[in-house]
Amino acid sequence: MSGDEPRFGYGRGRRPLWSERDRDAERVRDALRGAGLAEFGEDQDGFVVESGETGQPFAVAFTGPEVDAEEEFRTYTAGLRSAGMRAEQDPDDSQALQVLSESERLADGEGDAVKGPHSPVFAGRS
Repeated sequence: MSGDEPRFGYGRGRRPLWSERDRDAERVRDALRGAGLAEFGEDQDGFVVESGETGQPFAVAFTGPEVDAEEEFRTYTAGLRSAGMRAEQDPDDSQALQVLSESERLADGEGDAVKGPHSPVFAGRS
């Protein structure tokens, strides 16, 4: 692979995966698509995954007309759990989740449970 190619290849839609963080964000997207959830695009509502800073949870936002946040939370966390990821509702946004990938979760020595909207999954993380 040449130096001009992304280290971790390409994700869906030829999204370049330059870093481990990019690769892990694509794994979150894959888990959600694998659960039958649509990714936000020009012609459809759906989810968006933001990678943010290294060591921080991924942010997953979901959009749509009259989104039922509690139902979406259950649907999204079930899909993420089946892929070995952990999620918590974002305390500042009822239409968003914070997601910890399996590799980050294992590095922190955490278990594999998905926590509910009010549990302190990320307490103490900086």
